[in-house]
Amino acid sequence: MGISTVISLLNNLREDNRQLKEEVGRLAQEVRAMRREMGRQETPQTSPLFPLPLSTMEEFKAAEALLKANGTQRKLMVSTLALCGGTEAGAIVRRMLRTLLSNGLASQFNWAGKGEKTAFKNTIVHDVLFDALQKQLPGSTHAVFGDNVKGWEKYAPEREGGVKSMGVGIFTI
Repeated sequence: MGISTVISLLNNLREDNRQLKEEVGRLAQEVRAMRREMGRQETPQTSPLFPLPLSTMEEFKAAEALLKANGTQRKLMVSTLALCGGTEAGAIVRRMLRTLLSNGLASQFNWAGKGEKTAFKNTIVHDVLFDALQKQLPGSTHAVFGDNVKGWEKYAPEREGGVKSMGVGIFTI
């Protein structure tokens, strides 16, 4: 390979690098503009009108009614939950649920409402949680969301300390 070929390749690389820098700069400007726009869309109030985490079914029903009747509160709750963070859908969903519901309250729900529990999948809170997940991680599926909610609700009694160990020991203390 001759020196002129090497120089030509270096010039091409330099031009490609320049174009990439321009593209990164343009994307950075777009991100800044989007952040400014999102900031303008937020309401002056920074927290929902109900305490978190919700601890009783009465608090849950009151929150449901407020979220259903008040679009501003619904948007605020979506934004609040979207701030929980995480790097993948499962972690995000679990953090949002932990922020929103106490283990005692979560123990009263299951996905479909089987047995004596309340169905979670038909609640406004479910919709708000999914919207918050979409805000934080666009493209997340209902299947992944549902699986993570089901698992979190399933083990809520255990986290609350309500599931007794099934192990049988030889020794008693």
